[in-house]
Amino acid sequence: MNKIRSKILFFSILGSGLCSLIFFQIYRTYNALEKDRTKYLQAERISYVLLAARSSPFYKSIQSELLLEKSTLTPEYRNEAYQKIVNAYLKQRRGTLRRSISSFNKQEAMYKDYLSTNIMVYKSRLLSLTIGLILSFFITLYLMLFIVLYTTLKPLRKLSRRMVDFLNNRYSYKFRVPPSNEVGQLEVNFHSLAQRVINNFEELKALDSAKSDFLNIASHELRTPLTSIKGSLNILNLSIEKINTDKIKQLMGIAEAEADRLIRLINDLLDLAKIEAGHMVLNKKWIRVDDLIEKTLFSLDGFAQSSNINLAYTSGQAKMVEIDQDKVQQVITNLASNAIKYSPKEGTVKIVVSIDNHNHLKISVIDEGEGISPDEQKNIFEKFRQVSGKNKPIVKGTGLGLAIAKAVVEEHSGIIGVQSVVNEGSAFYFTLPHWRQENITIDFRKNQQGSKAA
Repeated sequence: MNKIRSKILFFSILGSGLCSLIFFQIYRTYNALEKDRTKYLQAERISYVLLAARSSPFYKSIQSELLLEKSTLTPEYRNEAYQKIVNAYLKQRRGTLRRSISSFNKQEAMYKDYLSTNIMVYKSRLLSLTIGLILSFFITLYLMLFIVLYTTLKPLRKLSRRMVDFLNNRYSYKFRVPPSNEVGQLEVNFHSLAQRVINNFEELKALDSAKSDFLNIASHELRTPLTSIKGSLNILNLSIEKINTDKIKQLMGIAEAEADRLIRLINDLLDLAKIEAGHMVLNKKWIRVDDLIEKTLFSLDGFAQSSNINLAYTSGQAKMVEIDQDKVQQVITNLASNAIKYSPKEGTVKIVVSIDNHNHLKISVIDEGEGISPDEQKNIFEKFRQVSGKNKPIVKGTGLGLAIAKAVVEEHSGIIGVQSVVNEGSAFYFTLPHWRQENITIDFRKNQQGSKAA
């Protein structure tokens, strides 16, 4: 990752290093050129001074100029030859002076040729280095622009077009391996975001469809008990004198049962509204697990007998939990009633209390039904979701029970889940983290008195 930045950084360092090296060579060449120019100008000045010393009388001004040039004269062989001229001039020996000047001029001509050649070489090198510096700068700039254009701007334009297509509902994702750089990561993030939006949209459509199904179910659920209640009451009202006591009890039982169905439906809707509004209030207290389970099984005994299902319970072994009893009992009732609905005739629904790996109390409801497929397990705890089996394609309900159970368990800081294998049954479970072993106090004095009385 970060390959674009690495490439730009690499070529920036390479280009700047090359330009710096060339610039350093330019600096050295320019200094050498200026030194040779200075030496050449000095040689020209000395030629004029020597010409004046040779053709004019012995003036002090010329003597001063000769002495001035001698102090900066290099190399050594020039200095020695020039010293002979100065000595001859100071001793005012005209013949020696002329011979010394002639000899010096011959050397000086060769020296000037050497300097001229060096100056020309330095100028040529300086020109080449300057051109190399300019070319290096523009090549580096071109490479960086090429990287930015073809690895950043061009892919960004393509990604921008895909975003526009996505906004205009023309999104089609053709899979390809994105480049392993910053733009590739941006492309991956965009497609992940797009897929998530599409998935959320599909889920919203599914939820909308589920809500429509829920309205159909709810309207049916409301109409059926109301019709039954109304029919029973009409029969009682029109023919109360002709109906025997058993028939009246039967009709009143029907009306009461259907009224209970209406109450359960309305309670589910109210609970769901409270959960979504975040107004669920828990009234927690410590309660024995055995009492909680036994009370739930007692309330489901009639339903289990009418469905020809056996109920079994493994004792909680004197464990206590801190819970809202009514709401947790509602969770167990929901799980157990669902297990009864989906269990085969003469099957067994077991409720097992155990301790999980996180030291949380775990309550499991195990049935011998058809099981739940992995795809259905993913959404089973969502609102308005129901599972129908082959043998029981229509199971009346609102699809809110498991969603409410999930919310209640999570409010108790627990988790709820399902383990199921198709054609082998299901095990719905939930955990409660706040539990303890019941303290059983034995009164030894009473025991001793009882033994003495015996």
